[in-house]
Amino acid sequence: MTMSDVATLFHQGYALYTQGREDEALSCFDAVIAAAPDYWQARNNRADLLQNAERYEDALIDADYLLKLEAANAGMNAGTWAMRGRIMLRLNRFADALASYARVRELDPRYPLDVFEEALCRLALGDYAAGWSLHEARWRTDSMQAAATQLEQRGYAQPMWLGQESLLGKTIFLWPEQGYGDTLQFCRYVHVVQQRGAKVILASNRPMMQLLKNAFTHPDIEVVLDLVSSPYAFDFHCPLMSLPLACGTDNLDKIPSQIPYLFADAQSRQQWQAALQTMPHKGLRIGLLWAGGPRPNQPTLQSIDAARSLRLEQFAPLFDLAQTSPAQFFSLQLGEPAKQLQEQQGLPIIDLTADLTDWADTAALVANLDLVITCDTAVAHLAAAMGKPTWVLSRFNGCWRWLTDRDDSPWYPAVRLFRQTTRGDWTGVMSAVVIALQAKLNEATHE
Repeated sequence: MTMSDVATLFHQGYALYTQGREDEALSCFDAVIAAAPDYWQARNNRADLLQNAERYEDALIDADYLLKLEAANAGMNAGTWAMRGRIMLRLNRFADALASYARVRELDPRYPLDVFEEALCRLALGDYAAGWSLHEARWRTDSMQAAATQLEQRGYAQPMWLGQESLLGKTIFLWPEQGYGDTLQFCRYVHVVQQRGAKVILASNRPMMQLLKNAFTHPDIEVVLDLVSSPYAFDFHCPLMSLPLACGTDNLDKIPSQIPYLFADAQSRQQWQAALQTMPHKGLRIGLLWAGGPRPNQPTLQSIDAARSLRLEQFAPLFDLAQTSPAQFFSLQLGEPAKQLQEQQGLPIIDLTADLTDWADTAALVANLDLVITCDTAVAHLAAAMGKPTWVLSRFNGCWRWLTDRDDSPWYPAVRLFRQTTRGDWTGVMSAVVIALQAKLNEATHE
């Protein structure tokens, strides 16, 4: 193959890459590298694709090869070291990740991506003193493009509050910057901010508005519809995920952990209770959720979703247990993955999700359950914030918010974590869940 042929193949692979046809692009880059091992653009792009495919060890080989090429040509690249740090983070090799980030700063102190990645690493390690400050770099990174665009679109003339100014007698506008789970986890700070003497305007999207209205009834807290061009009058604003920094959560002991801080409406809870009482009662009522929301147009997030999500059939050991034990399962699954219930007839799962119109409805159903078992989704935060026993099934390179090497959470006393010890292995996780559930069922039987 001539170098002209190699270049043509690379451009073909790059075109496929930009179209989201990642498997085909990967095959092209494989062929390019087989013919020309030092073709650094192909190595770089292949490393990105391998990360999206969770082939982190293979991606690390490419990253290290690129570093050798750069060293030989006396041109070390901060971006390659940032890539290496990101891969190490996905492999749970935190010390190696931090060493890579330090090298990035030596090469380019203004390089933004390593700072954001380092923030996630330090937050996962519980180093909140450094982590939350570094987390503010998210506005300058490609991986947080949606959040950065939102900040730019909001364009508030009022200053962002990060804890320096007094809020006594002031009005502050708090807005959700990312997903449902982030809002559910960090809205706990609303009371903290209000207690500093502020009137709080909390912005919410429609699906979550009633839930937040149920939670925040203090006269100095107003829940409003989130409009990017805000018509509300305020002195400061702050995105919810900047509140840990602004409120001084510089170690785990300072996490506001007063649970519950989310509640079901009393009338809705009673309506669900009446509905459930019409069903044959079979002991513990257990909510199940097995998959997150796919993001096909965001490769990095799609990769994370694929890693955190299970297939319904992987819960078979729990269903086997229910044949001989007093347990009744209820689906909490919405979206495309919910179709798996229809594909597998006869499973011992009651599906009432057609009656869930918003997060307040989901909270009312959860309030009538004894336990929620879920992959790492927003429902985990809802149930745990309500004080409901919540078992979270966590992927190998779990989200930074669940920390490392522990099966509990300082954010939620009701959470128990079941972590993959081998990437992609849900069998071991489910075996541990079966043992724990059998113990819980035995305990309930003898009460």
